[in-house]
Amino acid sequence: MRAILLGWRSPSPKPGSDSGAGGPGSRMNSTPPRIGDRLQEWIAARKRHHLSHAHVQMARELGMNPRKLGKLDNADQEPWKLPLPAFIESLYWKRFGKDRPDEVHSIEERARHLEQKKSARREARRLRREEPP
Repeated sequence: MRAILLGWRSPSPKPGSDSGAGGPGSRMNSTPPRIGDRLQEWIAARKRHHLSHAHVQMARELGMNPRKLGKLDNADQEPWKLPLPAFIESLYWKRFGKDRPDEVHSIEERARHLEQKKSARREARRLRREEPP
């Protein structure tokens, strides 16, 4: 009775135990990949400045800083400036000589790819350690 009053909970079962919920094959193990802080900044910039996935990818390839895009996206107050998407496109054309990247990937796809790559490296390292010398 005292444990209930104090808000104490019993520890949750460990993953992989035979408790039913959270076992192998359940949906609880399929968590979305954690998106790193650097990619999260680009997601926030995409929403804040209303950019498409292609514009974000072009800006990343140009080496732009997502925190500094607000300076460039000031066409309302400074009419001589291009709107940010047009500015990114013009810089991309100057640097790479083409309108858009050949393949456009969203930040979320990029994070998923990096997570898969990381888990494959982890698995290869684990297998190397397990094999006898």
